[in-house]
Amino acid sequence: MKPRGIRNNNPLNIRFSEYNEWLGRVSKDKSDNSFEEFIHLYYGIRAGIILLRRYIERGINTPKLIIEHWAPSNENNTELYIENVCEWTNFPADKKLNWEKPTDMIPLISAMMRMECGVRGPYWTMRVAAAFLTYHTTVRTSMMHASRYEYFMDTLSATTATSMRSVGRR
Repeated sequence: MKPRGIRNNNPLNIRFSEYNEWLGRVSKDKSDNSFEEFIHLYYGIRAGIILLRRYIERGINTPKLIIEHWAPSNENNTELYIENVCEWTNFPADKKLNWEKPTDMIPLISAMMRMECGVRGPYWTMRVAAAFLTYHTTVRTSMMHASRYEYFMDTLSATTATSMRSVGRR
């Protein structure tokens, strides 16, 4: 069986709240009463980007502080979570993060998704990059569509395939 975060298109396991009106949220026929469900992985990653942006803007801006809020010790092994995310990102636990920097956010979100779901999903870093770039550019243009995400995914996939062939990997 797939992990809950993957089944729900919510790889950061964002808790359900009737007050959140996420774009792409499943509202009818919702099967999980504890966690949000999204119609597409893009929307689940996008919601996580928005939450992490809010954390950082409020001064919760290091991997340690973020994870202590995201995965509190009454529900998680928070220290292990911090250790793993820092190892997978090569970030010190006290690194000050900037939500606008892809080099900060993409590795952090990818590592948190891996921790939340217990697996590395296929092309997760590329999917996070596409969602981040789509969200980041659309914050300024107010055009938030999964179709842009798909465009970025297609572009990243083509670029990665070309890069892999050029170094002799398949």
